[in-house]
Amino acid sequence: MTAGSSRDPGRRAGATDLLAPVVRAAQGLTGLTVDREFEERFRRYLELLTLWNKTHRLTGVTTAAEIVRGLFVDSLLFLPLIPPGSVRIVDIGAGAGFPGVPMCIAMPRTQVFLVEARRKPVSFLRTLVRELGLQGLRVAEGRAEELAADVVSAFGPADAVVTRGVGGFGRLLPTAVEFLRPGGIFIASGPPPGSQSRERDVAGLVWTTKDYPGLGLRRQFLIGSRPS
Repeated sequence: MTAGSSRDPGRRAGATDLLAPVVRAAQGLTGLTVDREFEERFRRYLELLTLWNKTHRLTGVTTAAEIVRGLFVDSLLFLPLIPPGSVRIVDIGAGAGFPGVPMCIAMPRTQVFLVEARRKPVSFLRTLVRELGLQGLRVAEGRAEELAADVVSAFGPADAVVTRGVGGFGRLLPTAVEFLRPGGIFIASGPPPGSQSRERDVAGLVWTTKDYPGLGLRRQFLIGSRPS
């Protein structure tokens, strides 16, 4: 929470209205009632991303409404695909924190490791860790294929590896597997259903279309697992 935020009712009301799609998505996807801390973290995330984008262009999505709907909500769509009881999630190519940071806000008891090689996004992610106060949020700087052994050695294997729209999934899967426990799951978001840009065949992975009737959304995911 930023200093003075509670002294500006108009600002708080505006932020609450703007974040309403995130609140609806989180409640619809998890069945839980979100608290004030949930909204405050997303509000601060939105403020920081908007500010950093002005000079560092961390994402091509620039307006607050687009960030909320196109990045925050889309990140939460991973939640129903995460195996129950998961305690460690690795986000490969996290960029400005998607989907890992929104997932960690929604599941604050889960450890989420953000793997990112580029310096500017890493600096932003480390700022988020400080500002959002999420104990389970960690940043691993470097190339995923060079970090897997160290991350697993220090923190244990992941229950799930997630990534958002990076492409080249056939090349990424062997690296993702190195982070996973036996039976752990790899989940990548794809282009909109019916898109011609979708990778047609990826060995070891299956395209799945997921409907979200309560949100009026439909998304594609590429899913695979590490053999038990």
